[in-house]
Amino acid sequence: KQVYTEVRVDQSATNAFIAVTQYLVQSPALLYRVERGAGPAPLPGLVALTDHELAARLSFLFTDAPPDAELTAAADRGELHTSEQVAAHAARLLASPTFLSTAAGFHRDWLHLYEAAAGKDPGLFPRYTPQVVQSLDREPHELFRYVVEQGDGRLSTLLGGAALPVDATLAGYYGVAAPGAGWEPAAVPNRRGLLTRASVMAALAKPAQTGTIHRGNFFRNEVLCEPQLVLPANVDTSTPLMGTENLPTARERLAPLMSNSECRGCHTQINPLGLALEGYDPAGQFRTTENGATIDTSGSVDVGAGQASFQTGEELAGLLADGRKVRDCYARQWFRSSVGRIDRP
Repeated sequence: KQVYTEVRVDQSATNAFIAVTQYLVQSPALLYRVERGAGPAPLPGLVALTDHELAARLSFLFTDAPPDAELTAAADRGELHTSEQVAAHAARLLASPTFLSTAAGFHRDWLHLYEAAAGKDPGLFPRYTPQVVQSLDREPHELFRYVVEQGDGRLSTLLGGAALPVDATLAGYYGVAAPGAGWEPAAVPNRRGLLTRASVMAALAKPAQTGTIHRGNFFRNEVLCEPQLVLPANVDTSTPLMGTENLPTARERLAPLMSNSECRGCHTQINPLGLALEGYDPAGQFRTTENGATIDTSGSVDVGAGQASFQTGEELAGLLADGRKVRDCYARQWFRSSVGRIDRP
């Protein structure tokens, strides 16, 4: 009312209504979940949330929607104070079919799966058809649903399990027997869990190249939650590789970055992870050679218990699936997704 009145002093009613509409669609109360709190919390510097604020957090975390009638009624009665009360509603929402869609959206954003639809060089990857892309877009959701509904519901199984659901299209793409109908679990060679599925590998690759450094940096930052590396403003990114650009494999082409004094500080932390995934081409298909040369995917990684060696991307996925760092990072990524901000001390 105040906005309309102030604008109407020297402008038309149409302009005043426009101003009111602009005010409403830009209002923080519309764009954000505002949490004013119920007062000081037991710990200094914190604020206790109200029952309705807790209800909103729970609902948007598990269903990506406002609280349902049952959760709202519990908040009205003041029955979201204790951890037991919150846990009971969390378990109920986790059992909701809506949670599977929420989880699919989370994995799509976390692993940048939407980038798989960008396409690949058709001359190099003719099998990467729109039909394949459509199935790749679906496979992370089907894997999560399988682990939750038919499996043990554990993160280690999601990230490192051997049973990977496929439909008829992906069965042909992976070279395994097609299911009778719909999506059925299959033992897909050279892969473990979510992180080595073709959808993830294709999403993290370029149209004609695997993007070794991008893949490695992504796994380091988004799967292990290692501290972000900062590229120096004056670093020379092209000269160190001028003598190796025509070598057959990525390991050979990128080798100078592991020894050059200006580059190795970052690349010794990035490249081993990216090189471990060179067994998956830009379209996410498994390979053992590049330009006629054998690909070396061996390396080591610290997943929370010191350096551990691996020989293949499949073995790396197994280490990540059981790693403390990955488990903690996965929880952190859910936190970031649920509150819409980066975690701070």
